[in-house]
Amino acid sequence: MLYITFNDAPSGIYFSQVTDVCKYLRDELHIPNINLIAFISIRSFSSNRAQIKAAFPKAIVIPLVPKMKFWKANWCSLFFLALILRQNRVIARGPYATWLALSMKRLRLFKYVIFDARGAYYAELNEYNVIEEQSVKSGIRNLESSLLIKADFRLAVSKKLVNYWEREYGYSSDAHAVIPCTLGSGFNKEMPDSEKRFLAKSELGFRPDDVLMVYSGSSAGWQSFRLVNDFLNNALGMNAHLKVLFLAKELPSGMDVFRDFPGRIVQKWVSPALVRELLCACDYGLVIREDSVTNEVASPVKFAEYLSCGLRILISNHIGDFTEFVRNNNCGQVIGDVMAPIVLKPVSPGEKERLNGLALQYFAKSSCKLSYQKLVA
Repeated sequence: MLYITFNDAPSGIYFSQVTDVCKYLRDELHIPNINLIAFISIRSFSSNRAQIKAAFPKAIVIPLVPKMKFWKANWCSLFFLALILRQNRVIARGPYATWLALSMKRLRLFKYVIFDARGAYYAELNEYNVIEEQSVKSGIRNLESSLLIKADFRLAVSKKLVNYWEREYGYSSDAHAVIPCTLGSGFNKEMPDSEKRFLAKSELGFRPDDVLMVYSGSSAGWQSFRLVNDFLNNALGMNAHLKVLFLAKELPSGMDVFRDFPGRIVQKWVSPALVRELLCACDYGLVIREDSVTNEVASPVKFAEYLSCGLRILISNHIGDFTEFVRNNNCGQVIGDVMAPIVLKPVSPGEKERLNGLALQYFAKSSCKLSYQKLVA
C-alpha cells in the first residue's frame, strides 16, 4: 500500500496525520510494504526531506514542479515510481494527490485509490484564498466532484464533510469512512502529575492560582483572529486571574488585546515535541472560528490535542462534529455569535483526568480501528 501526499510540508499535523498513520497501518493493522510518497516544495527541500525521512525512513520524497498551475506535470514522477513500486492500493491525501493516483489507475498501475479528503477544497480555496493561482481555484470544484465519483473509497474527517458532499455534489455512496484528526504519538498518553504541570506553568512565568487559557496553532485565515481578539478582550476583562498562552510563531497583527492587557498574554513558539508539556499546564483551549463552510466541515487536530492534555474547550458554533461533541460530553463551552459574559475557574485534577480519558476513547488511532480496517479492506 502507498500513501501519497502533495505539497504538505512536514509539521506536527503532518507527523500525526500522515507518518503516524503509516506506522499504525504497518504495526497495528499489519499492512505489508506500506510506503509514503511525499511531493514537497523545492523551497527548503533538503531540510524538509530530512524531517520526513526521520519520521518515516522508507518515505520517498520528491520535489514538486514549481508553480501550482503546473501541478499535473508531477504525473511523470509518479508514473516512474508506480512502475517501480508495483503497489495495488493507494491512499491519496487531498485532491491533487488523488488525481495523480487515479491517472495511474487508468494505466493499470494502481488498482484501488482512496481519496483522503481533509476538508471542503472548493470552499477553502475560495473562502480563504489558500492558492492565488486563478486557474487552480476555478478548476477545483469540477476536480473535487470528479474525485468523489471516481475514487474507489473516501475518507472524511467529519460527518459534516459527508453532508457537504451530499449537499454540494449529490454524493450518495456509502463507500466512505469517517475518521477525525486523531492524536499523534506524542499526545496519545495519560496526564502528567500535578507537580510537573505546576512546574511547566511556573517556567512560563505564571502563578499557581492563575487560570491559563491557550491558543495553539497557525495564523491561517480560517483561524479567525478578529473573533479570537474579541473573545479574549471579553474573557480577560471578566476574569482577573485569567492569563493567555499564545503558542504561535508570532502574534497576529491587528489584535489590540495584546496592547490592552499587557503582561497577561505570553507568546511562545516551541518544537512539536514540547507542545504537550505546555498544553498540560493550561486549563482551557481555544477553538474560536468564524462561520464558514471550511470550518463547518473541519476536524481541527488541536481539538483532540487540547482534550488529551486535560483542557476544557471553548469552541464556536458549527465547527465540524466537535461543537456537538462538546455539548454531549460536557467537555467545555460553546461560544455563540454574541460574546456573553464567561467566568473561568481552574480545571481540577480529576476533571483533567476525565478529559484525557475522553480523548483516548474517541481520538486515539486505536479507537478508530474499525474505520481504518474498512478504509484498507
